[in-house]
This record gives sequence, C-alpha cells and structure tokens, in this order.
Amino acid sequence: TARAVETVTGCVCGIKWVNDLILDGKKVCGILAEGVGGKAVLGIGVNLKKQELPEEECAEILGRGITGILAVNGDEGYPYTVPVNYVYYEGKIYIHGAKSGHKADAIRRSDKVCFTVIKQDTVVPESYATDYICVTVFGRAAYIEDEEQKYTVLDKLGEKYRPGFEDERRREIEGAIERTAILEITPEHITGKESLALSTKRDKR
Repeated sequence: TARAVETVTGCVCGIKWVNDLILDGKKVCGILAEGVGGKAVLGIGVNLKKQELPEEECAEILGRGITGILAVNGDEGYPYTVPVNYVYYEGKIYIHGAKSGHKADAIRRSDKVCFTVIKQDTVVPESYATDYICVTVFGRAAYIEDEEQKYTVLDKLGEKYRPGFEDERRREIEGAIERTAILEITPEHITGKESLALSTKRDKR
C-alpha cells in the first residue's frame, strides 16, 4: 500500500505499527484488509484532515487524565470495557484492582488490551457534532508481582488522587498491598485524535 501511494501521489510514506501509513511524522491513512470469498480485499482509509495529536500531547493527556476506559477480550469473544483510575508512570499505564474477577480472568486469557482517556467531550448541538480530544493506547497487559514495584505504583496512585498525606498513604498501602493486584500496560502503539472543528481551530492558531 505504501508503494501504491508513492506511485500514485509521489509521496514516500513509512509504515508504523501494523496498519498506519506515516507522512512527515503524521498518520495519513490506515491500511484495511478483509477476506471475502477466499480472496483478500485491500484498501486504505484516508485521513482527510490532520486530526492526529502529537506524541508529546498524547503523553500529557495520559499523565493528566483522571479516568481511563480499559478494554479487554471478555467471555466468549465479547469485548469488555470498564472505567478505571490509573497512573501513567515512566511510559506505562498502571491500574490497581482485585486479584480475581471478570477483568482479571480476561487479561490472563489474552494480554492484548486497549486503553482510552478522554480529555474533552463537548456536544455542540447547533452543529450536530461533538468537540472531542482523546488518546488511545494499544498494548500488552501483565500483573506485576514484585512487592517493591507494587508499593511504588500504589504510592504514585495515592499521590495522584490524594496528594500529600504521606503517612496515611503509607499505612493504607501496607494494609492493602497483599490483596491488591497491579496491572501494568506496556504500550505498543499510542494514538491521539481531536474533532475536525478543534483541529481546524488549531491550524488557524
């Protein structure tokens, strides 16, 4: 597909992750593939506007976000999503929770997850549209077992959601660490996007 784009347009594109074509550091389209009647049908979905967010802005949104939506492969192939508190620390996402349950079972079956943080979600009634800014992470999830690492993550979570109160936080962590699971998401691909209206405003600045 990258060669086809170059042949038709003269633009030399690179490929990022599994299906994104990149031009001048920006995603310009996604490669689409589908099997039909024993044949492969290939195509591309073109980004007509540069609505993709820069990497540094994606990192900032992940760092400042309060709630994220975790998506896993649930029972019988059904996707399962759940809102969670989290901390973005040293390029990874950490979530605390119970050691057992639907989410934990799903992750142990398949470590592929998706995680989305929404920075802005404003309905614009007169335009029949929504002004949105969001970041989505595709990555691999694993539960960490190292007690020191678990303590560090719980401390980061506590500082994020209840800053200060160090002594109180220490006592809470010490009392809960044995029964608490810490999920670590290692990103493989991070993408951020904003609505067309917000992207247009950004271009005019």
